[in-house]
Amino acid sequence: MHFAFVPLALFLLAAPPAPRTTPVSPSPASERFMAPLPAQGRIKVRKDLAYESGGSRLAFDLYLPAGRKGPVPVVVFVNGIGAPWMRGHVQYTSWSRAVTARGLAGIVLETREASVDEDLRALLRHLRTQGSALGVDGARVALWACSANVRRGLPLAVETPEVTAAVVYYGTAEVTAFRPDLPVLFVRAGLDSASLNRGLDALVAQAARENAPVELLNVPAANHAFDIRDDAETSRAAIVRTLDFLERVLTTGLSASIKAGVPLASASGAAFRGDWKAAVVGYEEAVKSAPLDALVWQRVGEARRETGDAAGARAAFERALALGTPNRGVVAFALLELLVEAGETEKAVALLEGMKPWIRFFAEPIRTGAKFETFRKDPRVEAILANAPPPPK
Repeated sequence: MHFAFVPLALFLLAAPPAPRTTPVSPSPASERFMAPLPAQGRIKVRKDLAYESGGSRLAFDLYLPAGRKGPVPVVVFVNGIGAPWMRGHVQYTSWSRAVTARGLAGIVLETREASVDEDLRALLRHLRTQGSALGVDGARVALWACSANVRRGLPLAVETPEVTAAVVYYGTAEVTAFRPDLPVLFVRAGLDSASLNRGLDALVAQAARENAPVELLNVPAANHAFDIRDDAETSRAAIVRTLDFLERVLTTGLSASIKAGVPLASASGAAFRGDWKAAVVGYEEAVKSAPLDALVWQRVGEARRETGDAAGARAAFERALALGTPNRGVVAFALLELLVEAGETEKAVALLEGMKPWIRFFAEPIRTGAKFETFRKDPRVEAILANAPPPPK
């Protein structure tokens, strides 16, 4: 089997038995999961369950941790190419078993090449409506996709608010914008093709620019499909770290914490991109829920300053100082610039007097900056600068 484009992703589903049975996998005998799996008695497998998509009945297999009571979070292993044999492939069946050791359910499913997106969405709907009967929590779903399956799996995860998290193994896709509340783990095989890794690296860089909650796990000496091909401790370590990620995002308060930080994180991403108007909106929204947070007030001031709102920036910096910001020197200097630009010399000198503990860090820009040309000629300012210690080396 040529595996270069075999993918994986996560989705969950169940219903009355479908007429199809799990097909025989075409995977070579040399391919096997490179990490220990739970014993058979610790896993409950329900094969050939059914879900409906576009008027057709499609099949999926559900792997559950035996003995667990109540709905458990689920990981859907994405069949993004519509391959009929994927439900029986050693990679998909093994990953579905592996997640059960962390108290999670695993799903592998049938999709059709011509309607992959429709089928995947139908499975997610099925999990939301029938999850309780299946023993899974349709509100806590992660998608896992690998290789060519990433092309459909990652965009679907980003576009579907009900998806809690995503894992991307050695694959790439086109994403217009990452969701600020979607944690994504990218796993990179260092020995993969240069073009594929450039695409994966570009995705990670895009997510970082947007300040999205992504993680990168690089396995330098790993081949494509290392999780079933490379018998190495690095492969096993990557699998363990992936399971750690899935357990963390699906069973702890991490996802809720990420969602709570979305306004501030999105504002920071806008600032990084230079979209200062969006940054102002985001930071001002964030400060509503954290009115005593001096660091947020500092960001409000910086964003307002960049949009030309000098009065608003000044008010925000003054608020940050009043709240005892740990960045007192930086905020005071930003306020000093605004006072000097406004020609409020007396207030600027008084502020500079209070900056003496940090003056060594700001003396040089005051001595040389064009905006301070008149201000630094004031005898009081000259005296402060003359006594300023040299900046740290």
